[in-house]
Amino acid sequence: MKRRRVLEVLAAGLAMAAVPARAQERRVPRIGLILGGNPPKSWSGAFREGMRRLGRVEERDYLIDPRMIGEAPGSMTSVVEALVASQPDVLLCAADEAAQALAAHTRTIPIVLRSPRTRCATASRRACSGRAAT
Repeated sequence: MKRRRVLEVLAAGLAMAAVPARAQERRVPRIGLILGGNPPKSWSGAFREGMRRLGRVEERDYLIDPRMIGEAPGSMTSVVEALVASQPDVLLCAADEAAQALAAHTRTIPIVLRSPRTRCATASRRACSGRAAT
């Protein structure tokens, strides 16, 4: 009986050893950031500083994917399409026009509008018709 138990334990150990252990890969959230025209450098700097104050470290806890909207006609559409296609976890913008363009291209990625008139992110339901925007 002891011999059978020893063989069972040994077989179970070998079976477990044959299955490679997979370390859980931690996925770093990605923030899609739309900047247009002449964005104030303090705006994205203030965002990064706020994240630091919360104990978040860029590239370890989150990644920022900044995209610039040029002055050429149609540049907003092409920038928005490329950013949405890259599937970030959240979209961050500072203009109603950008929020509207983002909302037209996604219904699943949350959109955060940082209003230039305030010091914080605000709701933009009117700009995005109640879609995935806050």
